[in-house]
Amino acid sequence: MGKSGTDAAREAADVVLTDDNFVTIVHAVEESRVTFGAVRKTTFFLVSTAVGALVAVTLSVFASTPLLFLPVQILWMNVVTNGAQDIALTFEPAAGDELNHPPRAPSEGILSRTLWFRAGITGCWMALAVILSFIVALHNGYPEIHARSLALTMFVVLTFFRFTVPGLKTGLPSSSDCWSTNHFSSPRWPPRRCTGPSCPGQSRLACWG
Repeated sequence: MGKSGTDAAREAADVVLTDDNFVTIVHAVEESRVTFGAVRKTTFFLVSTAVGALVAVTLSVFASTPLLFLPVQILWMNVVTNGAQDIALTFEPAAGDELNHPPRAPSEGILSRTLWFRAGITGCWMALAVILSFIVALHNGYPEIHARSLALTMFVVLTFFRFTVPGLKTGLPSSSDCWSTNHFSSPRWPPRRCTGPSCPGQSRLACWG
């Protein structure tokens, strides 16, 4: 105890309760799980989108297509688009059921093996959609700059979809959640978060490109 305990007991203790209230331990555990969940969902989102961009560029090289993304476009995706979504994920309020889940294994990292697998799968289908849109646009006679803008817009739209998928806080969305949850009323829906400015910004960039 921090107030009623002796100095020797406080020095020897691993945890010191400054208010002598055991309820503080419960609140501390809940807050730590909220913090860890924010780090986990942000990391999962960044890894999945980064894998998508990496695989898409790699596929374009092996397909002998023109340059898929310009350096400034990759900078736009990382700083403006993903950056705003990261802020929204980080400051998302707690779900309220943090204490209902069992504690994770001490050996488990920020991303579990299942989350690494899901991040790879998500990145691969995002990359496939982006490279297919780029190749189809080129084969239909569109200029290279228009095909590149289409691929960039496709990637940004997919990141918005990945951002609003229910269950992102755990990285394990169930099929029932995807069908029963109203995406427009979700607190993660971009216009209700920091991602709102990214939508008109991306539209302006696509029109300019």
